[in-house]
Amino acid sequence: MMYFASGMAGFIAPTAMGALIDGFGGSFQAAFFFLIGALVIVVICAVFYRIPSKNSSLIDHA
Repeated sequence: MMYFASGMAGFIAPTAMGALIDGFGGSFQAAFFFLIGALVIVVICAVFYRIPSKNSSLIDHA
């Protein structure tokens, strides 16, 4: 799942940044705001992520 998510991010982020740069007439300011927004979303998700206290993995049941 991590490889899939990182592959999709590696495809979507440069494409979105290129579209933003083209859309704003060659200005990189919109692309930088896109990166800052993505960073804010990641930080918010990291702050609110909780590790479950009871881990029900397959290894425990084997």
